[in-house]
Amino acid sequence: MAVSPVILITRSRAVYLGLASKGLAIWLLLPLLTLASKPGFSEAGITATKAPIATFLLPGLIEKDNNGELTGLFFELAKQLVEQSGLPLKIIELPSKRAKLAFHSDEIIGYFPSTTEMLGPTAHKFCRTSAFADKTDFVFFREGTKIPSSLADLNGSDVAITAGYPFSEKLLGEKKINLIRGISDETCMKMLHLGRVDYFVIEELTGVMALQKLGFKNIRYNPDFPVGSQDVFFTFQGTEPGLNYCHKFDELLKQRIATGQWLYAQIKKTRLQQLEAQSFKVRPP
Repeated sequence: MAVSPVILITRSRAVYLGLASKGLAIWLLLPLLTLASKPGFSEAGITATKAPIATFLLPGLIEKDNNGELTGLFFELAKQLVEQSGLPLKIIELPSKRAKLAFHSDEIIGYFPSTTEMLGPTAHKFCRTSAFADKTDFVFFREGTKIPSSLADLNGSDVAITAGYPFSEKLLGEKKINLIRGISDETCMKMLHLGRVDYFVIEELTGVMALQKLGFKNIRYNPDFPVGSQDVFFTFQGTEPGLNYCHKFDELLKQRIATGQWLYAQIKKTRLQQLEAQSFKVRPP
């Protein structure tokens, strides 16, 4: 299948030469091709054989191993779909905000994991696959803190969320909650542990994984109070190549779900059991 070239729109650096003859200054724009160093990219854009689909790091779901190679549940699923489809796609890793910007700037053909909130009001312009997971958020808190069972319980509190991740509009729109954005899940969990925030809203699996990694024993969450839940899927451009990739991914994904090769609810349940998530759960009185 022929792939339409995707032109990379990159940042530019203005270099002032200081040539001020007759009050005139000359500026030269030297492009900083931020993606040019990645395999498959050139100064003019991507090569004709590989179209980039971007992802971003999520603990346990999309990570880097000791050799700097991408790994994790979501990455392995995407890698298998790319290989099975035979499509000329290359998975690249970008910071979460950069991935969304690159997608909306037509620099990449698609990205994952994606939610409707991440796409915003222009979601109808793009093609999304069936959901392959869910992002269900819970409130984590220190022992001794009031156990939250509604958003109203968070009013007047400092609540940490990880920057760049999508969250419930009800949470983001609640003016009585002071939202504090941390640069990573672990940073937010440390803030909670140290008492710098009152609560931390995070997806269940990634929250428990962060707790296990940090070794904190004084933090719990209420499994009966999900703050919000969103479908997670692959998103592609609404162009002809993007639609072709999207439909092929969706077809293969549905096959995997139907044959039991990918059942995220069961995968997540098993992983939480392995992480002994029960020890972090509390039940409201």
